[in-house]
Amino acid sequence: MNKRKRLYRILSAEGVKEIGHIFKAGVPVMQMIPVLAQLEGRDGSEFVFLVDWERLSENEKARVLEYMTAKFEAESSEIREFIASAGYFPIRVV
Repeated sequence: MNKRKRLYRILSAEGVKEIGHIFKAGVPVMQMIPVLAQLEGRDGSEFVFLVDWERLSENEKARVLEYMTAKFEAESSEIREFIASAGYFPIRVV
């Protein structure tokens, strides 16, 4: 049986300011070690954690979609489909 550990990261003070309204008790991540990624709208690569979409509550998913819809000016259904197909989405390491 291959069970994944349930890993969480605590938001930094900057993270709490930006997305603390979404994640009240930590962020469920896929791995503890950040990965290097190119984020849309940002220059260069930076380290990110991969948030485990499946482990979010329905309320957290709704808040993520609301936040991303406003930030990226995209349809909620389009964002949900993209995240669901990958199973995760990145958040910056700060």
